[in-house]
Amino acid sequence: MEVPYAGGGGTPAAWRAVDVYVPRRFRGGGLDGIPAGAGIVGTAGGAGLIEIDFEDTSIAMPEWGVSVCIARRRRLARRRDQPLRAHPSELHRVGSCDRSGVTVTDAEALERWLEAGRDALPARR
Repeated sequence: MEVPYAGGGGTPAAWRAVDVYVPRRFRGGGLDGIPAGAGIVGTAGGAGLIEIDFEDTSIAMPEWGVSVCIARRRRLARRRDQPLRAHPSELHRVGSCDRSGVTVTDAEALERWLEAGRDALPARR
């Protein structure tokens, strides 16, 4: 499944792909501070950890693919002194994202993550 990406930029970094993840365990814990259903991307970091960024889909209700692209741009645009980091054992790779869009390689794991996000949203009236 591919999700088109609107935006980008002309710099080489704008073309760089990042991995797209879901937490391995998202019921009863997950990753601290990352709401269920968020778009999570990461790049290799130091000490064998993955530096991650995420975009919450529950606040402004963006489509998941758009949230991944927003997180990707943020991940590539900044280098923090103290980036968010996760151990590879905490994450499951479900695809990649580059300037042309999101490519999902494990739709089943992604759907479970998105369903957890839908379950976490308050009921609409």
